[in-house]
Amino acid sequence: MSLDPRLVFVCLHGSAKSLMAAEYARRFAAERGLPLEVTSAGTNPDPEGPPHVVARLEALLDACASTTQGVAGSADAPGGTAPPSRRSLLTTGLCLLGGFVLTTLIGDGVSRSLGAEAAALELPANAPVTRFDFEQGNMTGWKTIDGRWAIEEMAEAPSGKRVLVQRAVENAFNVIVAPGGSYTDVDVSVQFKPISGREDASGGIVFRFENGRYYVVRANALEGNFGLYYYDRSRHEIASARVQPPALGRWHTMRVVVVGNHMQASLNDRLLLDHHDTRFRAGQVGLWTKADSVTAFDDLIVRGIVAHG
Repeated sequence: MSLDPRLVFVCLHGSAKSLMAAEYARRFAAERGLPLEVTSAGTNPDPEGPPHVVARLEALLDACASTTQGVAGSADAPGGTAPPSRRSLLTTGLCLLGGFVLTTLIGDGVSRSLGAEAAALELPANAPVTRFDFEQGNMTGWKTIDGRWAIEEMAEAPSGKRVLVQRAVENAFNVIVAPGGSYTDVDVSVQFKPISGREDASGGIVFRFENGRYYVVRANALEGNFGLYYYDRSRHEIASARVQPPALGRWHTMRVVVVGNHMQASLNDRLLLDHHDTRFRAGQVGLWTKADSVTAFDDLIVRGIVAHG
């Protein structure tokens, strides 16, 4: 019986992220001479790898086969093996590509590592600007989807004396949509202060909201990550970055810029996410919290290109 230590990486579907993590662990363990057994799994496993990834990996392996006379035997050849499953192809491709897969193949679009500074997205200089500082105490045109949103006076507000606060603690997600739009390209920034929350203490920017579907970029004072998600009947993570959790009781700045299918998101003036996605193409802008998070928002600034037709 083997006494070698075993490491298991688990993700939701067990067909992409955990496979990548496991392959990296195998490589790093081998480089260090560690007798480590590494496997991957999913809590709700897919039977095969993501089809859009398998399409790219199959093309890669075909190209490899044409120059190396194949990397696997054929089922029709003597002593050959059965054709590999899509999951096997995915695993093989990960072994071949290593870090390249991590930054270019996974996801509905393309996520890029920000180890090298990405060029900042910009909207045209003449894009209309709308600013909400809540000093007039007027919520005309705002649409509450979920939550208990109200304008309150707050000491040390970033602009003036009034801010928008979300105080519901019983919902999965709390969303309010701002007047204006629908926008295609948009540049949105907001000041947010996570006040309290035991399960969650977050703030987020909603964009391309339409018919209940939207993207959201969010930061959580209880977690060391900054994430981009899409919501379509449930929430799904698209990309994330490790960060120092934004402190409770302090104001922070969040910004998202979207041009076409290209999205960039920043926290406290630091560009952290650079991603491409094509699910939703236009919609309104809003604000977001999760679960029992009580959060204040101020100085929401929207520069956007209004969708036509």
